[in-house]
Amino acid sequence: MKRTAMRRVSAKKAKRAASAEGKADALYLDAVRALPCVCCGVMGVDPHHCRDTPDFDERGLYDRIPGARMRSADRDAVPLCPPHHRMFHLERAAFHAKYGKDYRFIAQTRAAVSDMEFDL
Repeated sequence: MKRTAMRRVSAKKAKRAASAEGKADALYLDAVRALPCVCCGVMGVDPHHCRDTPDFDERGLYDRIPGARMRSADRDAVPLCPPHHRMFHLERAAFHAKYGKDYRFIAQTRAAVSDMEFDL
């Protein structure tokens, strides 16, 4: 029986990436990658999709609130350098003690991206 190659991306993800919203989200993530880390200011960051659940009065910060095993929307990503990104995922309590909840950086990140000259 002849084997066929696996698709790299599902049809659903490919359709979303080709949509206007998907392209805008990709541009937004590119803009986030151009920002310094919100914790230490170093360049060369990863977009971190926020995972902390906000208090009820702070739910307006998110485009999509992360649920169990879900990440937030691309517009809720914040720039974290690789060490701080690992710290968040591996030592979340230490990250919270030092920097607070990750969603507190969303507004700051959106403001920095809007100041950039990206065509969003």
